[in-house]
Amino acid sequence: MADRPWEKEGWVTLSDEEHEIHGVTVEMIDWWWDNMEKGYVLWHPTEHKNFYWEVAPGDAGHVGAVQVADQDSNKQGGARGKWLDVSVFPFPIDYDHCLVLEGFNSDKDNQDLCVHMYSATDYGCKHRFLTIMRGPRAKQVKEMINRRKNSSETRSHPTVEAERWPEFLPELYRLWSVVRDPRINPHPNLKIKKMPNGRYAYITPQNKPPKA
Repeated sequence: MADRPWEKEGWVTLSDEEHEIHGVTVEMIDWWWDNMEKGYVLWHPTEHKNFYWEVAPGDAGHVGAVQVADQDSNKQGGARGKWLDVSVFPFPIDYDHCLVLEGFNSDKDNQDLCVHMYSATDYGCKHRFLTIMRGPRAKQVKEMINRRKNSSETRSHPTVEAERWPEFLPELYRLWSVVRDPRINPHPNLKIKKMPNGRYAYITPQNKPPKA
């Protein structure tokens, strides 16, 4: 596993996994993030229950879109998350594409980031998923996640999602390719570049709604 420089800055690593995603391109994964309502339950058929946009990417652009995801593990019934600009993750990224989510454990005192990083390969793409958190609740959440893994899970939630992508995403992406309206079927480009200040930026702006 790669280094974890964020831990030197007070972040606690909740999850950190690497996956090989066969038969899935980076363009498909870019597309997936802004179109998850089209197949969210397929991504994890046993734990995913419902998904909707509070602020849709087709209305706001990628950055600033707000989702509500309902999973078995969310006892409150639905967890709110927000797509952020990649610049909020000020650590080395050894991948070409990156997604940053303000995570489900965030509140006024705690910050939780879910980060998906991925690059094209000859078999599809390589992928790294991590969740990091800082604040008074970080260690408590880490302990809760570890208890869940030790007591019941044979495969982690992110591993199941990574294994499911090749099963449904290429076909879903193909089926939706006939819909040309970007407000209904947005196609974000989450390829990144390193800036002179050491942070990262998307190579194309992601904070505006797509044009019809």
